[in-house]
Amino acid sequence: MTFAQFFEALWNQKPFPWQERLAALALEGRWPASIGLPTAAGKTALIDIAVYALAMRAPNATRRTWFVVDRRIIVDEAAERAAKLADKLCSADPASGLGRVAQALRDIGGNPKPLETAVLRGGIPRDQWMDSPIQPLVICSTVGQVGSSLLFRAYGASEYGRSIPAGLAAYDSLIILDEAHTSHPFAETLGLVQKYRTWAEQPLNLPFTVVEMSATPRQQREVFREQVEDRNHAVLRKRWGAEKRARLAVEMPKTKGGPSALVEGLVREARRMRDEHGAKVVGVIANRVLTARSVHQALQDDLPGQAILLTGRARPYDRDQIWSRWRASIGMGRQAEPEHPLFVVATQCIEVGANIDFDALVTEIASIDALEQRFGRLNRRGRDGISHAAIVAQKDQVKAKYKDPLYGGALAATWDWLEHRLHAEEGTVSLPAKGKKKPMTKKVNDEFVPMGVLALRQDLEKASHRDALIMPRRDAPLLIPAHVDLLCQTSPEPALSPEVALFLHGPETEPADIQVIWRGDLEDDSERWADTVAICPPSAAEAIAVPVWAVRSWLSKNDTPDLADVEGLPAEDSEVSGENKPVLGWRVPEDSDVVTRPGDIRPGMTLVVPASYGGCDEWGWNPESELKVADVGDAVKLQMGRPLLRLHPQLAADWQYPEMAARLRGVESAAEARAALAQYVSTSSGHEWIAKAARALTGSRSLRLVDSPDGNGCVAISGRGVFQQESVSASFTEEVLLQNHLVQCGEWGARFARDLPARFKATVVAAAGLHDVGKADRRFQAWLRGGNPIKAHELIAKSKRSGQNGAAIERARQLAGYPQGGRHELSSIALLANQREQMLAVDFDLLLHLVGAHHGRCRPFAPLVDDLAPISIIYNGWEGLERPQTRSLWLGGQ
Repeated sequence: MTFAQFFEALWNQKPFPWQERLAALALEGRWPASIGLPTAAGKTALIDIAVYALAMRAPNATRRTWFVVDRRIIVDEAAERAAKLADKLCSADPASGLGRVAQALRDIGGNPKPLETAVLRGGIPRDQWMDSPIQPLVICSTVGQVGSSLLFRAYGASEYGRSIPAGLAAYDSLIILDEAHTSHPFAETLGLVQKYRTWAEQPLNLPFTVVEMSATPRQQREVFREQVEDRNHAVLRKRWGAEKRARLAVEMPKTKGGPSALVEGLVREARRMRDEHGAKVVGVIANRVLTARSVHQALQDDLPGQAILLTGRARPYDRDQIWSRWRASIGMGRQAEPEHPLFVVATQCIEVGANIDFDALVTEIASIDALEQRFGRLNRRGRDGISHAAIVAQKDQVKAKYKDPLYGGALAATWDWLEHRLHAEEGTVSLPAKGKKKPMTKKVNDEFVPMGVLALRQDLEKASHRDALIMPRRDAPLLIPAHVDLLCQTSPEPALSPEVALFLHGPETEPADIQVIWRGDLEDDSERWADTVAICPPSAAEAIAVPVWAVRSWLSKNDTPDLADVEGLPAEDSEVSGENKPVLGWRVPEDSDVVTRPGDIRPGMTLVVPASYGGCDEWGWNPESELKVADVGDAVKLQMGRPLLRLHPQLAADWQYPEMAARLRGVESAAEARAALAQYVSTSSGHEWIAKAARALTGSRSLRLVDSPDGNGCVAISGRGVFQQESVSASFTEEVLLQNHLVQCGEWGARFARDLPARFKATVVAAAGLHDVGKADRRFQAWLRGGNPIKAHELIAKSKRSGQNGAAIERARQLAGYPQGGRHELSSIALLANQREQMLAVDFDLLLHLVGAHHGRCRPFAPLVDDLAPISIIYNGWEGLERPQTRSLWLGGQ
């Protein structure tokens, strides 16, 4: 099956000429270093090309394709395309060409699903994408997410899990860096990562490819560009040749209260597009979240219910709901115009990946590369006729000395260049001269700047000072081997460790954002918060990414400054003292703390706050709001395929299922629970997702009711919905014998390592088959059984007690006599330490490291724990002494 046939089978249309040329290069293993195509070229097809090249086993094809942008993902065209591609492959007729491609991907991943997709939106990184290192996968990510993962500091991840995303990102990965000119520091760091991968004594021959996409690519690079056949293509010619006329408007700054002149100018021009040009979908783009909110509020007053707000400072779940409601009216390829005019107010978040099509556009002045992206959302389909726009600036923004926090001096330079183009468009007309027979000529200003794709691109190529017009490029500090040596130590993290944000966004950058999550079941007793949240662990789709200084100001009830909507901006000055309202700093229950001091709120944290605090509305981050925030934790879990319903009275009232919650809290069996759920489904008039969750739970064979830690209700769950204490339990329904568990893990290890060199593969298989032998400790066995004495000849690896809360688990440990903080991984090492001569086929040092670090500890040092009554452990004829863990243990490398 050729790429053209593959593409047409997927999308029912032929690929563009450039897409076929690039696919031919990918099949040869020759991805270009840089792609410099205009906007609206269909560049998300790089995902199709990468997946096709993998299925065809092309040289350097990778299992993981990362589509990376430096904008906070709003309505991501790349993520949607990847999801549709995955669905089409999964449902393809096995006998068809598309079905054969799907089967080739299944053979690579060993999974019934040919292709998985994921969106990394910050803070809570493990939403299933790391389950298999061999699964073909498309991941849409921000620079901060993939960059922090590569450098062993994945934002929001526990120190114990950081090595996993690092390995998955650095090996078998194609990183497509969209709008790379805005991510120059990260592009430099990626080059050094490529270099350092080759320095290992035994490097793994797994590819790591970086492709930069930009309308303004770096000089002296191999650049893949459009050609004549692309410019003459019927569809691309319409998109790139569509006429777009922009008016320039300067607003005088105000010195008194009320809306700023900039806000008034944006609102006035938006109304003008509606009233004078008859536009049905008017886009209004601002450079700051507060500016966008002010514009939205003014336009909402004009047309209640006909103005929407899109920012990256919103919960992905809420943004998805907005998109689901409005995409038929504002999305690319809409079949009909909305019945009433619609204003779409947004920030920079829609510059990349937003599949939106405006009839008219009003934008705040920005750098020319940002404007080029914004105008790419105007008449995206290339409809006939003229599309109108306005570029609005406040007078102080276009003064030569003005330096914007995001765009630097590019605002003034861009405005000056636009005015020059405006004057260049002046024409002449003949007018009768008074008292003379001959006509005289007079200049007439048409009052617009041509902003069509090709018109703008051609004029930019002639600009002698183009670098001054684009967002300032910052250089990253040099990532040297000493930095890498420190970064790869994750447990414990060194006291002095490089700040990864510098290598992703350059100097003078703000630290990693805080991820804020609102929950409605957090009562006054904050000591129980960690166990309460553990029942429904936070997910990325319910989090808002907010700068650390903004969160500190909000919780301390200080004024919160305005925010831009891109990563890596300089931090604002903010001095916050005293105490803030208590919040939960979440990792896992045993490593989560209630935070009451602003200084303890650190970059990269995930904060869970009571919904009663306010700070968020249907459109996103709103520190001025004191209204209760909707808790969407259960709704997000349903989307993830892990149905769960918390039956807390407050949540039940908020989501209109109090009767079902009351009845479920009184049942004593799964059968009664299913009956109560079924009755709700048959009579439900509440929220649609509640009925879906109840229906999923009704049909689940693993339905459970778990008591909540605060005693104020319980939880109906299915599958892996409840937090699992990894040292003790991971099964909901049955005990797992230790020997069976090790055999199964060995089989998984063999599958995951099948493409590794023979010695590496043998080491991984052996480590997987031996990793838990330390659980043979009779005290650990008693712990698994709730503190009861062990059963002879029945060593188990997992117990039935997953539903226990932290207090019950701790009580069982004390009854069993297992040392607090003890690690069964180190017991495994004690048993294996003398087996080197019997394991010559493996890299024994690597084997010990994999066993000791399989829960993320011991990278590089083991935890310090006092075992006051050490015992001998015997397994499979091996004997090891469980020694007091009173010293650090080096485990064969990092």
